[in-house]
Amino acid sequence: MTSSDGASLDLQTRLERVQGHARLPSVVAGVFANGVLTWVGGAGDVPAKSPALWAETQYRIGSITKTLVAVTVMRCRDEGLLSLDDPIGKMVPETGYADATVRSLLAHVSGMQSEPVGPWWERSPGVPIRPLLAANDGSGAVADAGEYFHYSNLGFALLGEAVARVRGTWWWDVVAKELLAPSA
Repeated sequence: MTSSDGASLDLQTRLERVQGHARLPSVVAGVFANGVLTWVGGAGDVPAKSPALWAETQYRIGSITKTLVAVTVMRCRDEGLLSLDDPIGKMVPETGYADATVRSLLAHVSGMQSEPVGPWWERSPGVPIRPLLAANDGSGAVADAGEYFHYSNLGFALLGEAVARVRGTWWWDVVAKELLAPSA
């Protein structure tokens, strides 16, 4: 997939420039033509050190999941399974933030802390919902609801759990089926 022709070298050089200019720790990119991977390159501290493995490199998607959560929440809203004005406690009654509305969580204005209690999510595999809810009892609020914007990963974890509960399946299964699977 990597070759010594001028086009591949140009793509690799461009990728290295983007990685350096954007100060990305690493990046892997590929070119598909007619559904076939025709070129792959990597720059920076690529987890897979061998170019032959670059196409298999996986990155944690982090905050991109917030977009997926928001889309699934809005789909549930469109189907009448929840309302933006519903308190999250309607779907997740055991949360310490039961009064926060779906709308305030989506907009990051619930007053909830940024990160859940426990290991930093980007450096850990996360935790099951029960321990997450038990560790985050509502005492970590940083503001009153609507007082100001305060980014909250915890808020989106609660929204994802709400989606799971109204759909009756794990949140990622909802995303895989409704958003990521090819449509017919």
